[in-house]
Amino acid sequence: MEKMLSIREEEINTIVYNNSFESLKINQFDHMGTNAHLLSIEQNLDRANLSRILNKLNRLGHLIKIQGRPTLFMSKRALNHFYPDVFFPEVLPKDMAIKSYIDSSLTVSETALDPFIKMIGYNENESLFDLVNALKVTVQYAQDNLSVLLYGEHSCGKIDIINTLFEYGLANANFKDRKDYLVLDCFNIFDEKEVFSAIVKAQQNSSNPKMVVIKNFDILSDFSLSKIEHMISDKSLYDTASQQPIKLNMVFILATEKGLDFIEAKKLHTLIPTILKVPNLNERTIKEKISYIVMFFQDEADHINKTIKISKNIINCFAMSNYSGNLTHLRTEIKNAIAASLRSSAKLQNNYIE
Repeated sequence: MEKMLSIREEEINTIVYNNSFESLKINQFDHMGTNAHLLSIEQNLDRANLSRILNKLNRLGHLIKIQGRPTLFMSKRALNHFYPDVFFPEVLPKDMAIKSYIDSSLTVSETALDPFIKMIGYNENESLFDLVNALKVTVQYAQDNLSVLLYGEHSCGKIDIINTLFEYGLANANFKDRKDYLVLDCFNIFDEKEVFSAIVKAQQNSSNPKMVVIKNFDILSDFSLSKIEHMISDKSLYDTASQQPIKLNMVFILATEKGLDFIEAKKLHTLIPTILKVPNLNERTIKEKISYIVMFFQDEADHINKTIKISKNIINCFAMSNYSGNLTHLRTEIKNAIAASLRSSAKLQNNYIE
């Protein structure tokens, strides 16, 4: 869901849009872009607060950032108006002029069809690269009803990966509609029969290929687990209402926090050839951990509407720590650190925290 902007943020977004639109209209590419210093003078606003707003608008996808001195911002909406077939990333490198980028014709068809691009850890030689590419195969051949068992500790990012996988399938026309995505969490299901009745209902509602996620399937009884095994193997499920088997056109993603011992004990590896582990936070690269740390700090800055100043030493301390609770644990530690700093800042009456 798209985040709502404050009145001030809407004003700044509109100003940058108007500046970008006017420059693009007359093909004025030299010195194109808005910077925090000049805008703060024009609007009589605090530069640090304005810089925070511009960076937030960048993170939310309203502006693109052009690195350099000074850092410049342009409206993505204005750029898309004049260049609808060009894909614009969130950040352009220092030596890349906007005109050169446009001329390189990096089109939407080459990039926008992969929502994993923005996922932390998806770059080559990072922890999720091979895992994600293996998952993509199941979606690319959705008509073959391939299935995957995804395991990993609590709050390691399994659900985010699964949700993004469906978005990937939707963007690449492997799935036709958002209604073709069914998530069943066994923790929230009182009667195990509901798992199978929901699958039957989804198949009866539409013949489109579907992606069905069964979270925490490990808490099901052995009878239900056996029924899931036969359902995946036979690609069909017996409907008690019609008393007939129903052919399933579905990709199944089974997700669990259990480890390989459970998977092997239940002999699931003999039924589902693709079994993938999502690494915990401590198994991620330092670069990935730092990316999460910066992202969580930015989220909190947006939430409390204050600029947060953090040193490299602080980031390194967070990055070198172990987090038994994974991403939830890290976010909680950052919230606690900010809460302590807020109390100190309130005494000093600062409009920022550090």
